[in-house]
Amino acid sequence: MLALIILAVAFVTAVTVTYFLNRPYWGDAMVVTVVICVIIEGFAVFPFIGFTGGLLPEYSVGVRDGYVTKLSHSGVVFKTWEGQLQVGTGNMAALQEPFRYSVPDEKLRAALDQNARSGDRVRVHYREYLVPNFREGGSSYIVTDVEVLPKTPIGAT
Repeated sequence: MLALIILAVAFVTAVTVTYFLNRPYWGDAMVVTVVICVIIEGFAVFPFIGFTGGLLPEYSVGVRDGYVTKLSHSGVVFKTWEGQLQVGTGNMAALQEPFRYSVPDEKLRAALDQNARSGDRVRVHYREYLVPNFREGGSSYIVTDVEVLPKTPIGAT
């Protein structure tokens, strides 16, 4: 996908350059200009992708603790399970933005659904992607494991 974007930008750049240089669009000058633009854009884009973690399979891996507040089956073409986790405890839970995630696995979805009904606090293990896969869900966070946390008395730390 990134290669197609780079080629498209290189082509537009080459057409613009050849237009301003008053050369024919499909001559040898066009081929040379496209090759030069692809090389220049490759040197400009690929280090940035490598530095930021770019299109690697997993941008980050982590855990979140909280209460399952929403679990829905949504989507127009690809139906996926999407949910929200209320992070935090006590008065701080209302102040924090809910953690939105996607659940591709049916066993994990069943575990989250059971914990949503019982009101248990859960720990969600996830993988984060820079570019979400539309078949796995609308969120860039994909749940990989769910564990139920032990109940603690109110006021205990």
